[in-house]
Amino acid sequence: MLDPKVYIPKALAFQRVAKSAISAASQVDHGTELNDAHAFALLEFFEFLAPDQIAPLMGPGLAAEFSAIIEGEFAWDSLDDRTPLQNLLCTHASVFVGLYCCDQNEEPKCHRAWLRFQERTNPGSPSDRQASLMANFEVAMGLGRGSQASKRKLQLLKHQVATRTAELLLAAGFRPEATLSQIRPDEVPKPAEILAMQAFVLLKKSPEDLARVCAWGDGSFEAAFLAWASRDSFIGDALIAWRWLKPVSYDGFPGDWEQSSHHRGLLYVAWKQGRAGPANLALREEPWIETNAQQPFPSLLAKEVKPRFSPVPLMLIGASGVGKTTFLRALSRRLQSARGRLREGTYLETTDLQEIADASHTMSEAATSTTTAQTVTHTFHVRDERDPEIARWMRLQFTDYSGEQITRRTIPPELLRKLRRARGLVFFVDERTFTAPLSNGGIRSLTDDDHKDPADLAARYTYLLQRYFDVNKDALHLPVALVINKADLLLGPANLLSLNPPFLIPEETKMELVHGGLQVQGEEQEPFARLRRCIRYNLTISRNSQNQRFVFALIEHFKGFIAAAMCHTYRFQIFLTSSLMPKSETRLAFPYGVWDVAQWVFNQLEPAYRLQASESIERAANELEEMKILLATAILRDHDAEKEYLKAIEQRRQITARVRLSILDQFLQHRIEHASQQMQEALRDALSIAALPTPLGVNDPPPFPVHRRLAEDALNRLTYQITYLREWQKRLSGGSEVIPASDESSKKVVMSLRNTLKSERRAS
Repeated sequence: MLDPKVYIPKALAFQRVAKSAISAASQVDHGTELNDAHAFALLEFFEFLAPDQIAPLMGPGLAAEFSAIIEGEFAWDSLDDRTPLQNLLCTHASVFVGLYCCDQNEEPKCHRAWLRFQERTNPGSPSDRQASLMANFEVAMGLGRGSQASKRKLQLLKHQVATRTAELLLAAGFRPEATLSQIRPDEVPKPAEILAMQAFVLLKKSPEDLARVCAWGDGSFEAAFLAWASRDSFIGDALIAWRWLKPVSYDGFPGDWEQSSHHRGLLYVAWKQGRAGPANLALREEPWIETNAQQPFPSLLAKEVKPRFSPVPLMLIGASGVGKTTFLRALSRRLQSARGRLREGTYLETTDLQEIADASHTMSEAATSTTTAQTVTHTFHVRDERDPEIARWMRLQFTDYSGEQITRRTIPPELLRKLRRARGLVFFVDERTFTAPLSNGGIRSLTDDDHKDPADLAARYTYLLQRYFDVNKDALHLPVALVINKADLLLGPANLLSLNPPFLIPEETKMELVHGGLQVQGEEQEPFARLRRCIRYNLTISRNSQNQRFVFALIEHFKGFIAAAMCHTYRFQIFLTSSLMPKSETRLAFPYGVWDVAQWVFNQLEPAYRLQASESIERAANELEEMKILLATAILRDHDAEKEYLKAIEQRRQITARVRLSILDQFLQHRIEHASQQMQEALRDALSIAALPTPLGVNDPPPFPVHRRLAEDALNRLTYQITYLREWQKRLSGGSEVIPASDESSKKVVMSLRNTLKSERRAS
């Protein structure tokens, strides 16, 4: 017999957890909302009744103690009221004692009392331990609806109840195969089926064994598991706990990832060093004339002309009829009907709605004729509510190329030139590339002329992407998007709307982790395989089985293209969109996904654009500061020479009025000519520094007021331009302080130079 020193403490511990659990169950049964304390008490009860912990200690003494505690703590008369949680605890404890605490094949007294209670409440039917346990598990699955308990603690409680109940079922002779054979992959498992799977796990069975019992196809269990997890979080947690789903999270850096060397490479180094966007995003623009070279701003602009950057060119790539123009038209209409808010105080706007509509009409006519449609560009500006200067706003230029140019075997020179300039690539695919089931169960049919082989299209896009990087060696981390347009024709409007948000790679995914890998057990070896796993484990996709099948097929069709994109950029996304409004759907739902593409492109480009623009503006402002100092010095020389000139003129007038001496007159004339020559040199230097031509045909005798006015006007304009650029730079860096345009800075420069020149004259 077991030593009382061993079983008495165990019995006391069981009495404590039983009292706590029964008290919590009684409160919940009588209307109290289940909270964390209730959940903890119930969890402790089910954790205690573990066969592997109790069976080694079991003996007549411990069995008798357990039976007595159950008889004493559970009020059998009150159980007639069918209080769910107390009934659950009583049933579980009684069956546990009946299975694991038998003394020489004699059932414990509490178990016999439970059997009598079952016969009394269900007269005429034999007591069925398996049916009672399954019914109790259904009660457990309903816990927590509208409760105050944390979701994580509730899930842990339900998982523990499932584990302990499955253990009792197996001990009672339960065989899970018959229940498992009824599971359907497109239906969320019922509580009895969840228990059967839990029993299968305890029997050390694998997902392949489950697929064989359920008569599923090879490898189809992962898709079924993902569909279940997307609809029921408890089942998702259970599948992960059973190791039947093995997601690898790429949303946070492990502590030792930075120190390890396996992820090092050109892409990561560029990303880490802040070069996370293609170069030449912020190119200066001559007054209303685009330039291709990265040069500083013009040195001296006219008063009415403000410096600005060229629009960031974005390239829409797709065959004829894929919906590029319709996409832009839908985007423009969206901006007209609702403010295109990118973030607080920043909005995307366009005034080209009519031009885009005309282009759409022209492209439609071209598609039905032998005339090749022309390439058209449309500019969208990013309005900053804090900055009234329109010239300083960022602009995005979407170029709508003719599909004829994209599908040619050789790339036309004009297209290659535009491709070289692009700073964002959006590849379009439409329903002609896929054969997908319709929402009514039929199959959409296409003629041979309409159908596009997805393998050929993916190879073509991969070739275009490679040609781009062949001529743009510095375009690392270029935004690349794959847009599946007209997705409503592929999936049906209702299925498409269930995919929210409309992109496939989760927002929290960190592509540097996907590219480098985490080096954990079971992780895929190739970057594409890791990204594919991220997409497949995006549970938004799996809520609808048709969406799931289509997405899984899509990433396999474009495997080569996606892998090629990942070789050059961390900025990659796949969108499912619809540019037209279906007749049967509400106007509020469609077009669908168009705005998400535009917002994503802006979010990928804007940080790098802001950094490059700030650097360019700082460089230009510093150059203008140096020019201003040189110009102020030349103007100061002119002012000093003018004073000498006027002084000599006045002295000559006064002396001539008193006495007329030839030698004195010649001396003063020499001083006048010398001062005049100094003024000419100073003003010539000033105009040369300001890059201003000498006015021809203008009668400007000494002291040269016209030239002086031009030089001083240039100095004022330089001062204004520097203030304008410094204010711009503050806004780009997130500052809100505005520097007023004034001449204070130039006056300080001139006074400083004047004092310096006086010191030099005294020293000489």
